[in-house]
Amino acid sequence: MVKTLIVTDIHLSNARSGYLDEQVACLHRIHDHEKPDDLIIMGDIFMHRRPTPSVLLGLRRLLAGFNCRVWLLRGNHDSETKSDNGITALSLFDDDDGKVKVITHTRTIGGWTFIPHYENEETIKAALAEVPEGNTVFGHFGYNGCLNSTGDHDFNIDLSCFTNRTFLGHIHRFNDRTFENSKGSDTNVTILGTPYSINFGDAGRDFYYAVKDYNSEWEYKKIDHGLRHIVCDLEDVPSRLDEINHPDHFVHLRVFVDKLDDTNSFSLVEDIKSVCDVQQVDIKFRPIVDAGTSFSNYNPDRSLFAINEAIVDEYVEESGASISKEDLMEGYRLLNED
Repeated sequence: MVKTLIVTDIHLSNARSGYLDEQVACLHRIHDHEKPDDLIIMGDIFMHRRPTPSVLLGLRRLLAGFNCRVWLLRGNHDSETKSDNGITALSLFDDDDGKVKVITHTRTIGGWTFIPHYENEETIKAALAEVPEGNTVFGHFGYNGCLNSTGDHDFNIDLSCFTNRTFLGHIHRFNDRTFENSKGSDTNVTILGTPYSINFGDAGRDFYYAVKDYNSEWEYKKIDHGLRHIVCDLEDVPSRLDEINHPDHFVHLRVFVDKLDDTNSFSLVEDIKSVCDVQQVDIKFRPIVDAGTSFSNYNPDRSLFAINEAIVDEYVEESGASISKEDLMEGYRLLNED
């Protein structure tokens, strides 16, 4: 029996004390629980294109704790440049005939096809078109209709391009879709997401890995340990202490406040840390606009590429804005000065 485990977008980083150690520990815990024969990490092993020596040592420590074959797929964060030449620091760990195999370019091995990240989406489309029938695809890219982790880019790869069972890295939020492909049959595409929280935008999400025994179906398992980012209001901290102080979580906490009154942010952080077992406390002011505030329905009939006085005039006249033109123009002036 052969058992395969998949994780993706682990983003190894030493940005904060203890962060890298916790990432390594989380992945070792998943490995030790599942005891796979093959472990596939589908890209973005590193947070930064040119990882620091401590991060490289962290990856070496991570790999040393795996008792299986490991497949490292090049993601966009792992590529030294955007040239699609495949150059990556991951190659330092490649042992193609042994335990660790680094995939820098599209490659088919048995019933698996690996497609790393390419800036040129035509390269990805061509690779998808050449996947042998029945193969499982492991890739690091998105498709039309899904956004990257920052939510600012839609991909031009249509779902009809996927004709094989596919797992994707690159997109951080888990998503599993079955649809009719260009051949008229059903195809399953799974965005696996990160195994732990990467930033505060991940707060409140569930995290998964995929595992499959030989001749069994893929199973998605929720991860109940590791890095977590939690966001809450100051007054809600006492009621969420069980979540914040979870013994299996390495927590970064963001607390929203209205104002600091007679205290300051430093003393408030110390007060929070006195009751919360967290690695970081981030203090933020609540948005100045209440959630119940009615927003403008102003919808211009032309694309707006810049703000000028004429647009401000039109906005004030047509939107019923409660903010005066003078205040809006003052903000516009400050933006220009900046």
